[in-house]
Amino acid sequence: MVADDDINPATILSYSTASNLDALSIGIKKDGSAEIAFGGAGATLETGFTHDNTWQHLVFLYGNRRFQVYKNNVLQEEKVVSGVAASDPAGSILVIGQHQGSLGGSFDSSKLFYGYMANLNYWGYAIDDWARGQAHTQGCAGSLSSANLKWETITVVGCVLHFATNSTSNFIQLSQPLAWFYSFTVTVWLKMGAVDNGDPAMILTYATPTKVDALTIGISRNGSAEITFDGSKVTLASGFTHNNTWQHLTFMHINGKFQVYKNNVLQGEKTVSGTSAPSTNGIVVIGQYQGSVGGNFDSSKLFYGYMANLNIWLYAINDDTRGKAHQQGCKGSVQGSPDLSWETITGETLSGDIQPQCAMTCP
Repeated sequence: MVADDDINPATILSYSTASNLDALSIGIKKDGSAEIAFGGAGATLETGFTHDNTWQHLVFLYGNRRFQVYKNNVLQEEKVVSGVAASDPAGSILVIGQHQGSLGGSFDSSKLFYGYMANLNYWGYAIDDWARGQAHTQGCAGSLSSANLKWETITVVGCVLHFATNSTSNFIQLSQPLAWFYSFTVTVWLKMGAVDNGDPAMILTYATPTKVDALTIGISRNGSAEITFDGSKVTLASGFTHNNTWQHLTFMHINGKFQVYKNNVLQGEKTVSGTSAPSTNGIVVIGQYQGSVGGNFDSSKLFYGYMANLNIWLYAINDDTRGKAHQQGCKGSVQGSPDLSWETITGETLSGDIQPQCAMTCP
């Protein structure tokens, strides 16, 4: 961070509840001191932080009525305070980088964060010396498994997702995200090993009140693609191998023709008749087969493994866009303005044991 005359303090985080807007807020002032509010009590402490565009690691602790601040694992100041009260978490909202003037809003332009931030983690208790040292030596990347709220969880948008267990509890659900469509393209990076169940391993399903299998896409144990669109089902070669390596797949449909590409090379195509446009008031579920709209998941048709940069267009993309989607890899926005992007998908609730792997890249 560099100093900004119009910002004081630069708010790192603010946690507000229905009963206490300043349940927890932490910011860095122009002079480098920390301004902390917690449970109705507040304190200003020295941090040793300098606004000179260099990386510095800070730890803010509260325990036994005492605030402490560490810079690069060295204690800078501590203060004993009284009057701290626990806040009712009902209706609570955590905001990174802004001060909440009202619950979830009324941000103050003089109290916003400006600069670089990495590996922010939160524990619901005062960590010990060992954990504090680990947090410092970890650096910007990597996971701190003991944290109650991890940086990976805060910044999951656009990350690789690991569906870590064979469970119908692992899914992402989006309500009414698609307009009418007669054609589609789905691109996705997958990394899967061999599994006894999950046949097919369901990448996504789109269910509507009139047709549960309006669109389903999965990979069978033998690597073939199983696609259903408006009730018409096809099985095509995909070239996918369950060998725990990253592979990029593209699934397309236009004018009755289905195509599957692996790493931008056509693997299989088939023409069918009788498809029409699904209705728009449906639900997309990532990682599960919908037996009914938004539910009745099938434990024999779930996704298990790694998934990244899944994007959906409601038309058949051209060769250039398909090639760029492959070249993009796991990270970053693909070109061509998808109708449903990975950023939007990963911005939704990750239900169950879906673990963000934000440092992972592919291929």
